[in-house]
Amino acid sequence: MVDRCEAEFGREWDHISGHEIAGGTDWPPDVAEAVKRLCFAAGGHHPSLCADRRRNRLSIDQMLHTLRELQKRAPLETR
Repeated sequence: MVDRCEAEFGREWDHISGHEIAGGTDWPPDVAEAVKRLCFAAGGHHPSLCADRRRNRLSIDQMLHTLRELQKRAPLETR
């Protein structure tokens, strides 16, 4: 995913906004950035699904919990 986004946007992962990755949806900016970090957090600063090291990888349960918490913050019309 990271390689594909970098190729598509012509920039490094850290220079692509969550809003761009979300396809210009009406997600709140903080939610789009949080979902981006769930996919991959460069430098291992946050656990993520695509982390290079196993100890920095999110489990599916952790990811689902985080997504449910983000969903609670989303406006009703985007759910």
